[in-house]
Amino acid sequence: MKRIILSGIILALITSCDPISLKTTIDDMVLGWTRELVYTGPEDGAGVADKTPLLDWEDAGGATGYELQIVEAVDQFEDAPVIEVTESQYEIPAGLIICDARFWRVRAVKTGEPGPWSESRS
Repeated sequence: MKRIILSGIILALITSCDPISLKTTIDDMVLGWTRELVYTGPEDGAGVADKTPLLDWEDAGGATGYELQIVEAVDQFEDAPVIEVTESQYEIPAGLIICDARFWRVRAVKTGEPGPWSESRS
């Protein structure tokens, strides 16, 4: 960081070699890139009669994709595989049986940079 003293006022200039993308900055402002996701279905803890339920969340403005994890117990997220999806929904492909429980979480990705994981749902 460089400091410039101008008539008793200190201005701090942050220098960086990283290029700033005006397009990305404008996209973030216009598209509202928030990285925060809002679930739309199914309700947390809801019993679902469908063997291949549809997991659904609102689009994160400016997201280029999403990463999803589905586990049998909440303590399994750390080592769980990541499923990459391009839309704001995912249908569980393997047929569940009565009383199967799954926990899931999702995060938005923008040009390879993932946001934080959402709260888990079951």
